[in-house]
Amino acid sequence: MLITGAQREFVIKDTHRGLWYEDGKLAKVIDAGRYKIPPRRHWLRRLPNVECLLVDVRERELTIKGQEILTADKVATRVSILVQFRVNDPKAAIHTVDNFEDRVYSDVQLAARRSLASMTLEEILTNRNRLSEDILSDVKESATGYGVTIRRADVKDLLFPGNLQPVSYT
Repeated sequence: MLITGAQREFVIKDTHRGLWYEDGKLAKVIDAGRYKIPPRRHWLRRLPNVECLLVDVRERELTIKGQEILTADKVATRVSILVQFRVNDPKAAIHTVDNFEDRVYSDVQLAARRSLASMTLEEILTNRNRLSEDILSDVKESATGYGVTIRRADVKDLLFPGNLQPVSYT
């Protein structure tokens, strides 16, 4: 949410942080509290144009649904993944990538593809937690680079073809 307008007063809750821009340049990151956008002119002096962008820093969940992926032994599997994350650096989350939620989605999706492609069906069935661990370790570091902390990346559902039973982790 972008807040603009001279003399406008606003409140930032504990669940958000604000990116304070002056004439389009990031001046500071502001915490919870009451703020007022200053007027654009003071006497004969022109003051900077101020805008504040609010960034939600609460923990969120994202579900990557039904990705069909081939295992190392060429068995098609369909996987759904639940990701829990939060923004820990609002500046990086907004300035480093175009949309940090989309980036988390694609990073987890690609990590799942890499991990499943390296495992055989037997490895998946005997060590189900390895897939979740591989995905989490793969995306955790890259997400930190754009201001996001990944708390969990768990395989929610695994569906196998034909005569194999679905496996649910819910």
